[in-house]
Amino acid sequence: MLSGEFVDEWEKFNAKNELDIVSKLEKPIKIIAAKKGILLKGSRAYYKAAKEPKELTIINGATHCFDEEGTETELLKETLSWIKKYSK
Repeated sequence: MLSGEFVDEWEKFNAKNELDIVSKLEKPIKIIAAKKGILLKGSRAYYKAAKEPKELTIINGATHCFDEEGTETELLKETLSWIKKYSK
């Protein structure tokens, strides 16, 4: 689902870690995290490191797999709204 342009941009960074990569991205980034997920702390760190435009959405009631009632729908809704906003 990632464009070739995105992959090329990602690979040009000879980064030491993911935070370094995120801090160098020149594309809009949306981070969606599960409120009860194991990656919430990391998601906040990625958000802090990212350049604008950026957005962090935390889905209440969700665990890592977003398999609780309504959380998958919320995940898809948030994803599609970002895609619509920035795809041209």
